[in-house]
Amino acid sequence: MRQVAAIHRHGSFVKAADEIGVAQPTLSKSISRLEDELGVKLFERSGSGAKVTPMGALIVARAERIIHEAERLSRDIELTASGQVGEARIGFGPALRPVFLPRFAEALAARWPRLRLSLNVQHRDRLLEDLQSGALDILIMVRADELDDRDYVQTEILRDDVTIVVAPTHPLARLPAVSVEEFLRYPNAGGAAPTMLTAPGAHGVDLSGVRQEPWILSNDDRTMTMLTLQGRATRIVQKHLVQEELDKGLLVELPMTWRLTVSITATMSRAASHSPILREIVQQAESIGRSLSSRDF
Repeated sequence: MRQVAAIHRHGSFVKAADEIGVAQPTLSKSISRLEDELGVKLFERSGSGAKVTPMGALIVARAERIIHEAERLSRDIELTASGQVGEARIGFGPALRPVFLPRFAEALAARWPRLRLSLNVQHRDRLLEDLQSGALDILIMVRADELDDRDYVQTEILRDDVTIVVAPTHPLARLPAVSVEEFLRYPNAGGAAPTMLTAPGAHGVDLSGVRQEPWILSNDDRTMTMLTLQGRATRIVQKHLVQEELDKGLLVELPMTWRLTVSITATMSRAASHSPILREIVQQAESIGRSLSSRDF
């Protein structure tokens, strides 16, 4: 299976043999034996390389999944054997960095002092790539409905109201109430595209037929806060991230006529969900999530 996957990945028997660490003739004979055993041709060979056949593509897809689950099984055995040693690799969305992550890390370190923890804060696209490649065991961020429920398990750990803030000099700050239409007339500084307002995990906003101004996108919290403080943009944000600026009067909350709620989930592959340790880690995340709300921040 590893040989078939490597040939498909490189489009070459020579490069695949180098990756696997075998001689190219040995690899060719191995694939020929497999083709004879299955009674199908897996690759079209030519001077320019090797191209997978339709039947080969089917084998490749299944092989990659089986390889991943075999690796997952090995990791699960490591995590559950002899005193819960091993490594848990967990990714987090940036909004979880200031409050949730420190509490979560403290709880895990206290519960499993011998467990190696890899806690990585990244932007959404990178986190999803790492989860799907197997580089992460658990992903904690805004719900990702683009993931197939047949392959991944998502557990809601926190559903939170999100506030909208502006500088006191911003035109919207003078209004007694702000509708979604009025809000979207002004640029917003955000860490995700405007579709976050209607994406799975964000509830209560209907943008059908509403004209949207360009958003200012950045995954750096300080940049987004600066643009908002300057009055150049509005900002949709979990309140704790701007609490200091609110307390000082540098930012104000808008009196919105609509409500935006975000669902934070812990996601892992179905294979990973069978690990007792990883399931208990998600339970720890649920416990911390229940203890947090906008009022607590």
